[in-house]
Amino acid sequence: MRVALIGWSRAGKQKLMSKSMLHGGPRVNATMGADVLVVGAGAIGCSIAYQLARAGIDVLVVDRGDLASGSSGACDGYVVTQTKHPGIHAELALKSVEAFEHLSDELRWDVQYERVGGLIIIRGPGQRAAMERHAAALKESGIQVEMLDRRAVADREPFLDGEYDGATYCGLDGRVDPLNLTRGFAAAASRLGAGFSFYNSVASVVVRGDRVTGVVTSLGFIACRVLILASGVWTAALLEPLGLHVPIKPRRGIVLVTEPVPPLLNHVVLDARYIAVKFGMRSGDETCGAFEHYGVGLALEQTADGNILIGNTREFVGFDRRVAVEPVSAVRSYALRVAPRLGGIGIIRSFAGLRPYTPDGLPLLGPVEGVEGLVLAAGHEGDGIALSPITGRIVADYVCSGMVSREMRACLPGRFDIWKTGVESEK
Repeated sequence: MRVALIGWSRAGKQKLMSKSMLHGGPRVNATMGADVLVVGAGAIGCSIAYQLARAGIDVLVVDRGDLASGSSGACDGYVVTQTKHPGIHAELALKSVEAFEHLSDELRWDVQYERVGGLIIIRGPGQRAAMERHAAALKESGIQVEMLDRRAVADREPFLDGEYDGATYCGLDGRVDPLNLTRGFAAAASRLGAGFSFYNSVASVVVRGDRVTGVVTSLGFIACRVLILASGVWTAALLEPLGLHVPIKPRRGIVLVTEPVPPLLNHVVLDARYIAVKFGMRSGDETCGAFEHYGVGLALEQTADGNILIGNTREFVGFDRRVAVEPVSAVRSYALRVAPRLGGIGIIRSFAGLRPYTPDGLPLLGPVEGVEGLVLAAGHEGDGIALSPITGRIVADYVCSGMVSREMRACLPGRFDIWKTGVESEK
């Protein structure tokens, strides 16, 4: 399916709305519209808006809250290649890493990206064997991963002096500030003419015949020629009234935040169990009790301000973002196994975010067959921050050219039988 905006530009066309300031500026007139409407002002939606505005497309971003008020504002900042499936998933991560290298200069906004390298902690021979296979497969995708013994890990990361046998290491891995990343995309998009409408909830998608014509929001109807749903965990609910069943569901993650401390961590740190839980695999270190129940895996990151983020859980609890004592305790005690000295650092708060999970771990990117002008950009699970630069490019390129790229083809919504059950299609 080809999108209507093939080779379209804004030159000579009357603006459909006044440019909105990012905070406190004018909101869109409900009787107006945009050629492209993006639902969701998280990292994904703002990245898409930036790339579209850069191409001269008339674009409006609508969100039920403010910038990064959903998953992008309740997450860690990992830009990690080792946690991706070999193949297209890893290739997308590599392309995003390349983009992050110059993104602050491009956006004229410090997104606080640092390529610090990443460690995946290993416990026991089962995990070592699994990570050796994973590292070999990633190498075929262009990601070089080194196997380290315990002594080599201790040399790189002295703060980790607990229970582990070794780790994998990748120098491509790093971190970014999710809030500054989203703000940077939004600010650049706004400078280029994109509009933003905050605290404007989308109630329904309007389809006439076989094409989308707009959305009904809390401010009224907004017309568009192309509708891009970058709405994360809320995407399925928006599409269900149309008879579409996309397999995106919320997966809660709880993160603890310590008081600011001097630099203690040199890398971003995860463990093999984190990867196993993420993709529903056996970790080779099966632990009963709360760790299993809450889907706990190790995740440690020290921010530029000195706070250490300690994570995290992976729980299917619907849209419940409450933080309970039991999972917080499980996350803390699991982290103390690897980094006992965390016990001497105060925890000042905790938060929970909802990851948009899909069964195969890949996002849904691209057009929806049967509904002209409807494009999805959701379902990144815990990789929305890391994959936001490349996602923006892929989706914007499709809107501008109408051509489905190789990367988009692997992530098309049609790989699932979305008109029926949301299960994988056998076509």
